[in-house]
Amino acid sequence: MLDLLIPFLLALTPIIWLVIALIGLKQQAWLASLESMAVGVVVAMAYWHMAPINVATAALEGFLFALWPIVIVIIAAVFTYNLCVSTGAMETIKAMLTSVSSDKRILTILIAWCFGNFMEGMAGFGTAVAIPASMLMALEIDPVTSILVCLIANGVPTMFGSVGIPTTTLATQTGLDVLQLSFVQALQVSPFVILCPMSARVSLSRSANSF
Repeated sequence: MLDLLIPFLLALTPIIWLVIALIGLKQQAWLASLESMAVGVVVAMAYWHMAPINVATAALEGFLFALWPIVIVIIAAVFTYNLCVSTGAMETIKAMLTSVSSDKRILTILIAWCFGNFMEGMAGFGTAVAIPASMLMALEIDPVTSILVCLIANGVPTMFGSVGIPTTTLATQTGLDVLQLSFVQALQVSPFVILCPMSARVSLSRSANSF
């Protein structure tokens, strides 16, 4: 078990550095990403003795995977949202949601949790927070509260985000059956499916400025 600890920690170093660079050093995302890639290259070549050609092809595969399907999915989601805004369909959606209840806590759960989870499954990669949060702010909910509840709601469905890319990628890399993996993931997050909407409701109840 201890033999796997060091490789595990070393494999985490690019992610750890990315978190430090973004949150601690306040660096721009593109710069932090390049630095994390450099950390990954150094670890791969120094510890695992990975050949330079393999490092280069792995980096190229990462760039290509980011372009397709990740970026394509994001572009499609943002285009759909902008199309809804331009045609006035988004106002229709807002009117339908606000007709359900006048309680902003219920509306927040519907938008941040239900609609946000739908956006995560359709696009992911930040759209499930940015778009529902903007809708909540349009309902005169405090911006910080809007972002907070959307982040809480987005903590559960990420493994099924972007039409299941995280799950299918993990299944491909590990050789696991994707249906069995999806079933286990669903069981693991099932308690949070109940707890997250409750947490969002508590956060809203404590934010008197939102009402």
